[in-house]
Amino acid sequence: MTVIDESVVRYAAYLRLTSHLFRPWDEPTADPGEFAAAAWRVASSPVMSPGYVSWHPKVQQAVVVLDDDRRAAVRVELMVPPHPLTQRLAQFRGWQRLGGWWGEPESNAALVATTTLTVRVPLENACLPTPQYQPDGTPEIDVAVAAVAAVCAAMSSCLRPVLAALDAGTGC
Repeated sequence: MTVIDESVVRYAAYLRLTSHLFRPWDEPTADPGEFAAAAWRVASSPVMSPGYVSWHPKVQQAVVVLDDDRRAAVRVELMVPPHPLTQRLAQFRGWQRLGGWWGEPESNAALVATTTLTVRVPLENACLPTPQYQPDGTPEIDVAVAAVAAVCAAMSSCLRPVLAALDAGTGC
């Protein structure tokens, strides 16, 4: 008996619908960083909703980016405790717990100032899978899943102590 993971089936459907993201120059990319960036983009909200990947509630955004030398990194925006400057603002309101998640206050009736920390986690090409495609140009699901897993692993190993410190109230 084969167990089918419904989230992987959904991700495969989204890959078929967004295969153009893997063709930045009309040809399927052979660059592991570009492939990982596209695989991550498809796996994340708002492209896939709910996303194939989920992250810590204090992670506001995680995007795979390429620099001018085509090196990949995941740029992560973390919500952090208020900076003393933001606390001096009159009627200051910052991050608020919205159910199990953190977010900006929904009301525009008061001043809101939120602080974030941006971290760029390098992604080594040696850790990323070699792009592979089906004959129709759709990314191979196993390779896309491996690319997403590699991004998650790099992000988790680097950010685990930072998030632990923020959760403990000792960070920033």
